[in-house]
Amino acid sequence: MADENQEQIDLDEAQPAVPPPSGNELRAELLRLVEGDLVGPAGGDHEEIDESRVSDRYLSGMLAPKHRCPDDDSSPGTQSVEENPEEEDPDEEDSGPSSMVVAVEATESSISSSGAGDPDDGGADGEPAIQTTFPSSIGFTCTVDGAVDKLRVAASWGRYEKVPSDHLETDAGKPKKVWRRIPEQAEYVLPLVEGDIKFPANVHFCDAMHEILLEGRVRRQRGSDGREVWVATFFLVNGQTEPRELRDAHWLFQAQLTAESVDGRGVFVRQASGAALDDEAAEMAMLYR
Repeated sequence: MADENQEQIDLDEAQPAVPPPSGNELRAELLRLVEGDLVGPAGGDHEEIDESRVSDRYLSGMLAPKHRCPDDDSSPGTQSVEENPEEEDPDEEDSGPSSMVVAVEATESSISSSGAGDPDDGGADGEPAIQTTFPSSIGFTCTVDGAVDKLRVAASWGRYEKVPSDHLETDAGKPKKVWRRIPEQAEYVLPLVEGDIKFPANVHFCDAMHEILLEGRVRRQRGSDGREVWVATFFLVNGQTEPRELRDAHWLFQAQLTAESVDGRGVFVRQASGAALDDEAAEMAMLYR
């Protein structure tokens, strides 16, 4: 009995204890999980989503087509079917509707849903209709050292196509139709010239998708300290036109836009305001560094 106890003690001593994760590691892991669940891609760069709409799977990071497709023969709140059931394989499961009826906006996209009641009176219980707005662009403004003559602007996003799955099957044993993610990216070395951003003829921000646009404006300004700087505003725009079927294929998901120097130097500066910061402004400046 004593030998068995000694052997158990020896085994316990031979196994190194796994140190607990640090606070920074726990925070990074939590951030990764939350971002993957809300923005995606939760299943990796080439994930498959077995849902009727990708835009229902994720809550943020999406850019709707600038030119939305209205359903003239449907009332607000009615879902439009993406595929004609008569043309589908009878052995294949119905993938369900892909998008709700939308109202066309110039730079934004709106989805309104209501109950079965009169649209003027809201839903079936007299509640007002819910209006959800999706942007068609993301962007930012940065201040760049006046001696810099160009910036590298890059964007990345995921687009999803309805394809047969590599892993899932229908009850009939056939590959199931799913949304598969295709990573996309584009970059352009932009000369800093005052005025609206313009591309040379036959040059596109994204060669594979000409309707994905880089827009914005560059301005030359002089700060209160006398130095000249560039103030550049960039927008990534989903300029596509939404079709009546498979609408999510024309949305951009996990959209990101960045700007950096072409040689790796630090070129971004803080715009001098010339006014002394009070205590509250100084504290906020530290929080948002």
